[in-house]
Amino acid sequence: MSIRITSNEIDRQAADWAAKSERGQMPEALAPTFRLWLEADERHRGAYMKALAVQILVERVGRANRGLMPGGLAKRYRFPLRRIMMTGAIAASLLLAIAATNLVRTKTTTGIFATPVGAVRSVALPDGSVMTMNTGSKVEVDYTMLSRDITLSEGESLFDVAKNKLRPFRVAARGARVRAVGTSFSVKNVVGTPLEILVREGVVAIETSAPDGARTTKIPANTRALIDGSGSVRTETVSESEIQNAISWRLGYIFLAHRTLAEAAAEFARYSPIAIVIDDPAVASRVVSGLFKATDPVSFTKATALALHLDAVREGNTVRLAKKSD
Repeated sequence: MSIRITSNEIDRQAADWAAKSERGQMPEALAPTFRLWLEADERHRGAYMKALAVQILVERVGRANRGLMPGGLAKRYRFPLRRIMMTGAIAASLLLAIAATNLVRTKTTTGIFATPVGAVRSVALPDGSVMTMNTGSKVEVDYTMLSRDITLSEGESLFDVAKNKLRPFRVAARGARVRAVGTSFSVKNVVGTPLEILVREGVVAIETSAPDGARTTKIPANTRALIDGSGSVRTETVSESEIQNAISWRLGYIFLAHRTLAEAAAEFARYSPIAIVIDDPAVASRVVSGLFKATDPVSFTKATALALHLDAVREGNTVRLAKKSD
């Protein structure tokens, strides 16, 4: 029976590794062991990025406030990273109290982030949260001392949120807003499909506007929520394996579960300039399942043609699927 390591223990390990690095650059002697640690658990990379973000935040706060401290106190202004990561609210409150003098009056906008077609990008946010962006995504991050606001104007992103009850983390997309504290969830905002929220850990609150007024729907872990154009929220329970399949794009894959070829073609169009064209409705309605490389629609069409007895013809940036000619 395997033992699942707790998040607190992973945070402690991540803080130790971050302390050994030089602003993210691991010494050559430690690099092999560090790589093994990263690959041992899918949670390690996110925890390490959060630890680095905390390290950078502490350094910035220290630099910004040395002048406010009398005499030798500034020289003694040191916060060991591991202690900050592990002592929770007390350390966080101390940091906020020191930083507030300079920062509370200003609005800190982290900026706009985008990914081109076929790319996946991870961004360590200033509070220690991690945002992983899928292909063709555009996100605006707007942090203040009182709130953490994200706008996902298009695409798909996974958010691993650092807990801070005093500073709500909110993601706005297509008229809805998702509010979370210390959780992990993804938001998918793709034209032609319902807005989709997938909750991996914790609980999120979805705020929507409907004809009968605003409403708030709380969504627990292992739940998918679909929001249509009217603001109506439909939920369904999903397993951990289904969640992992749904976010397999983080590793560069598309998971198709009983999807029509027309739906598969639309999904591949998000990741590659090579279009899958299906003229015959009977072919377009054929169903396919499997895990496929997101940026390789050509291999997908070849495998599909072989499995479903179809023809796949490549013409420039187009691959055409059709019934096999006799």
